[in-house]
Amino acid sequence: MNKEKLISIGQILKPHGLHGDLRVLILSSFPERFKALCEVYLVIKDKIELFSVEKARIHKKFVLIKLKGIEKVEEAEKWRGAEVMIKEEEIWRKDENFYYYHELMGLECFLPKGEYLGVVSGIEELKENVNLLIKDKSGYEYSVPFVKEFIIVERGKKLIVKPIPGLLTKYK
Repeated sequence: MNKEKLISIGQILKPHGLHGDLRVLILSSFPERFKALCEVYLVIKDKIELFSVEKARIHKKFVLIKLKGIEKVEEAEKWRGAEVMIKEEEIWRKDENFYYYHELMGLECFLPKGEYLGVVSGIEELKENVNLLIKDKSGYEYSVPFVKEFIIVERGKKLIVKPIPGLLTKYK
């Protein structure tokens, strides 16, 4: 498996107990997903290994996970610091309009009539909302609220930006 096709959902902090359980920092927006996992990839340095999940339970802000083939604390210790990853197609969504940041980064952006605007170069998390940073060919960066009134997403393909007056003053 290629790491670029995997999504990180946790990081192993340390062994838990003497029988190979792992304490994992949850990096997923959906902690309950760990209870439904059948298998995960552990990735550390250049090593990627697939494991079957025997059990998982949420414990405070961590998950305690038992993987088939890791039976002793010494075996678990070898994975300290590893990323817990899943295949990208296994990610959870709240609904069809839910997007992860990694899905938006690098998408090309166009105006409604097809004029090229730029590429999503960053994401700003503000108190009220999330803005997409869109960098044009000249290096100018626009900050556009990520709301359905301004943005149409064609998942994995492109974004359409529907500007209102003043949003993209360069493109009147």
